[in-house]
Amino acid sequence: MQTSWSEHNPARRFWSRPYHDDASNFFRWRDREDVDIRSKYVILRLAKRIKELEEVLASYESRVESNQVMMKEKKKSKCCKLKLIVLIIIVCFLFLILTKNVKDGSCMCVQPQFP
Repeated sequence: MQTSWSEHNPARRFWSRPYHDDASNFFRWRDREDVDIRSKYVILRLAKRIKELEEVLASYESRVESNQVMMKEKKKSKCCKLKLIVLIIIVCFLFLILTKNVKDGSCMCVQPQFP
């Protein structure tokens, strides 16, 4: 025996076949009322509250997941910016070394020799 807590049949008792393998969904209503009115009211409100809390939890979990994705993207962006800065520093350093060697005349450039 089970009790329905749906909005259409609150606190209505019924028999069903447990562990059935077919799709018949057999059940039969029990017409005698065993649940008092106060219990019916409290249980229905609790069931609605559980549903609301499950929706809030699902919303929270989706926000946390989207925040984690955003944090990963920011971290990836930060890493790319750092690599770009390092590359610019290396290029500037190489440029300074080459220009210093040219000014000093110590450039190892091969000059063409004409006969």
